[in-house]
Amino acid sequence: MKTIAKLLLTVIIVITSAFSSVIKAQEAVPQENLNNLNNQVGMRLGGYSGITYRHWGNKNKPNVGFEISLMGWAPYHGALLSAMIEKNMPLRNNFYLYFGGGAFIGNYEYRPYVYRIEDRWYVFENGGPYFGIQGVFGCDYYFPNTQLVAGLDITPRFFNIVYPYFWDAGLNIRYRF
Repeated sequence: MKTIAKLLLTVIIVITSAFSSVIKAQEAVPQENLNNLNNQVGMRLGGYSGITYRHWGNKNKPNVGFEISLMGWAPYHGALLSAMIEKNMPLRNNFYLYFGGGAFIGNYEYRPYVYRIEDRWYVFENGGPYFGIQGVFGCDYYFPNTQLVAGLDITPRFFNIVYPYFWDAGLNIRYRF
């Protein structure tokens, strides 16, 4: 039992020192250099989860950008590719509000559903491609003196343009470069 306690304590010390060195290395980035980092890459965890890439504006429109996402939808073995135009508004204390909209295309596959009517068995299989429009409303937090961004968003999607099927919420973690 003492051996397990010593091993656990050693692992905790190693992990804590590793994270503290990463934080110290991140703190070395001057804030004025971080303001010029317009690209973000990261992951989104939610109803749809996957990788995202975001680029914020240029000299003429610094608060307008675009986001491209490739995400999966596990319950229905689906995938989704989306592109949105977004606008962000600075709030206080490194918080930013953002909103926008765009389009998506994807594919899904339901598992077969077997049912019986009287003496006859039926197998219902549904799935296939879909497309639509989507919106986004979220809030990001830019960690001071680091290149990390974390945020929460809500994304309503209208499948095949008119069918409001899925309100998706997610957590975003991104790296700025």
